[in-house]
Amino acid sequence: MRKLGYFLGVIAMAMALVVILLTAVDFACFDRSFYDAEYQKLDTARIIGMKHSDLLEVTDHLLGYVRGDEESLRIKAQINGKSQYVFNERERSHMVDVQALYQMAMKVRNILALAALALLLLTIPLVRRDRLRFYSKCCLWGVALAGACIAALGIWAAVDFNGFWTAFHRLIFDNELWLLDPSTDRLILMVPGQFFFDLVMRIVRIVAVSAGIPLLLAVGYMIYRTWQRRALLTIRGPEGSAISREELDRKGSSEEETWHKNSRK
Repeated sequence: MRKLGYFLGVIAMAMALVVILLTAVDFACFDRSFYDAEYQKLDTARIIGMKHSDLLEVTDHLLGYVRGDEESLRIKAQINGKSQYVFNERERSHMVDVQALYQMAMKVRNILALAALALLLLTIPLVRRDRLRFYSKCCLWGVALAGACIAALGIWAAVDFNGFWTAFHRLIFDNELWLLDPSTDRLILMVPGQFFFDLVMRIVRIVAVSAGIPLLLAVGYMIYRTWQRRALLTIRGPEGSAISREELDRKGSSEEETWHKNSRK
């Protein structure tokens, strides 16, 4: 039963890491301050021929469309002194795909979050003692399982971002509308390759910090339990024989229960 609990727990923790990744994507992609800083860094407004404030207004409308808060991307702005539509038909068609992708990703995130919680609840009756150690081990293995894949993608993006970005688009889109031309399509001027590189690296940092905190806590607890078990190994039974592993586990669990009772008093 405990092995089944470990299987369910590891899968749940791996799912949780994917949830963290998709949440980081959601946060980073809709952080207006990030766009403001990137536009200033890349001198985007001047390149397009717009005021910085107008560019931010267009960005707000664009992000609102992706989230489903705006019905259309037929938005006008002052560009090179003339009022004109910011996005052409090809760009608007591509953003229809982006909107569908984002909304699907958020649905997947929510489903995975509920599934991970359900799996963790299923492990409760399967693990009777030392649950902190059990969940710490599940966290370590789950993060290792999903984290290895995410880390590999992060390294790929850092080493060969163009190759990573092209493969990513070919995987998730069934058309080539994402292949935009800087001479005709303003969307690619708003968010060029350097913008997306900075965005992906920011997502990697958010995931590393968000997953790193529970991972460090799990490692710390596992180290503590290892030290505790080694200390208990020095204790001998009444006839001089070493206490068995089962007895050590019971003793460790008993000490934890005693500590919790005293803390409640």
